[in-house]
Amino acid sequence: MFAEVIVDVAAKQTDKTFEYKIPSELKNVAVGSRVVVPFGRRKVQGFVVEIHAEANYQGELKELSLVLDDQIPLIPELVKLSEVLARKLFTYRISILQAMLPSMLKAGYKKNIVPLTDSARELPIFNGKAIDAATVRSNTDILLINKLLATKAAKIDYVVKNKASHKKDLIYSISNPKKDYLEILANLRTNAFKQKILLNDIIENYESYPKRQQELANLGIKSDVLRNAVNNNWLQKQEVDVYRDPTAADMIHASKVVQLNVEQQAALDQINAQIVRKNAKTFLLEGITGSGKTEVYLHAIAECLKNNKSALMLVPEIALTPQMVNQVKSRFGKDVAVLHSALSEGEKYDEWCRIRNQETHVVVGARSAIFAPLTNIGLIIIDEEHEASYKQDNTPRYHARDVAILRSEYNHCPLVLGSATPSLYSRARAQKGVYQLLRLNNRANNKELPKVQIIDLKKAMFAGTQFDISVDMLNVIKKTIAKKEQVILLLNRRGFNNFMLCRECGYVLQCPNCDISLNYHKDINQMKCHYCGYEINKPYVCPKCHSKHIIFWVVVLKRFKKNLLI
Repeated sequence: MFAEVIVDVAAKQTDKTFEYKIPSELKNVAVGSRVVVPFGRRKVQGFVVEIHAEANYQGELKELSLVLDDQIPLIPELVKLSEVLARKLFTYRISILQAMLPSMLKAGYKKNIVPLTDSARELPIFNGKAIDAATVRSNTDILLINKLLATKAAKIDYVVKNKASHKKDLIYSISNPKKDYLEILANLRTNAFKQKILLNDIIENYESYPKRQQELANLGIKSDVLRNAVNNNWLQKQEVDVYRDPTAADMIHASKVVQLNVEQQAALDQINAQIVRKNAKTFLLEGITGSGKTEVYLHAIAECLKNNKSALMLVPEIALTPQMVNQVKSRFGKDVAVLHSALSEGEKYDEWCRIRNQETHVVVGARSAIFAPLTNIGLIIIDEEHEASYKQDNTPRYHARDVAILRSEYNHCPLVLGSATPSLYSRARAQKGVYQLLRLNNRANNKELPKVQIIDLKKAMFAGTQFDISVDMLNVIKKTIAKKEQVILLLNRRGFNNFMLCRECGYVLQCPNCDISLNYHKDINQMKCHYCGYEINKPYVCPKCHSKHIIFWVVVLKRFKKNLLI
């Protein structure tokens, strides 16, 4: 058998598959396996993307050196997806494959200096064994190693380090019948207090064993007591892998299923119909704030699980609060995995392992969770789809929405894009009939939306002479504070936000090159663009309507705060 491998070298010359022979002793090689392969004079990590019975290359082929994982990290869907994305994004395929895996599955490389002759092995620097090149510091040792390498008395050996590791825990199980422990307790010396606690717990909670070491430690049973119990054959000790739970400290209680209103139910029926039909339909769920889009998501996920399918839900990083995670977990319990940047490397890896081992069927996460190794997907949801954070700003520069569409087509499942303010891209596609538009026009609790008042700065009266705060705004702030309520004021920039505004026609003086407002510099009495350097003299009349009623709007955060305190 022969394998096509993408090697872990991001370069134009290596952005292709390399063929290797699969040795007979490697039985667990499959598409998606993470392997170590010889590549030139070194060994590198690679991913198997294809296996075939006949060799395409007619010459002598090198063999795969090692399979790094017992569980294949990449499902076939992700392997195919990497090829499509590499072509669409004009990027290296290895970059896509690496983005699909947690950081603990990204290989580290170690360079060893290996002595080859007896005289070299006897040198103090080697002491008979290979050394890590990173530990060589002194110039004398560096010169010696270079001389040995030049005379072939030593060589450089590249080693691929596997960083993936599970958290370990100790489990203690019963090794004798219950009556034996009664006899042991009866014959125990009177001052063996800790051992009595352990034996009483075994007798009283015989059916609840095996127990974790932490559970026994909570009873005051220390490791030396457990060690003696194992030596006396009272208990058997076993080391097992355990998952790190990022929500273990949260108090999550099961929530009741909410009854949907007419609009929500109509939208849900459309989505559920496509889940049952296994149709790759994209919906744009446009609902005002508080319209209950999240409840529609949760009901759709429940329908998905009912049909023995898995579900993937993306939310922007900024919206991925414990409240959102707890809301989903309270409905679906331990069947939910969470993937986002706030998790530690170990927590991410363990959540990823739960997904890969099919121990969970609902995934909630930020942008990178779109590559979660879920199989048999029945529904994909992208909440707040207009958010810019769904676009990766470094290599590989993918958009989660585009990847979601590809996964939706592969799995023959619906994709739901939810937002109160959809992106122009999604709205245009909905208007053209590419997406199906679903609307939620009313709030789920039938409450009114907050009133929004837009103040025209051309006509506004200002409090004071600095044009910082309008009289209307100041009056509302005073009324709110008088009622012992709080006020939040948002400014769109830090520091200075200064520009020229005509009070007659509303004209703002802009840079002809950059299409942004020019900033007023009082020290040189000029208007200047901070992007291209364009500058003109300060105008005294509006360039558009020639009115003399112009102001130079300057908002300084410190002064703004000071004016509010007066």
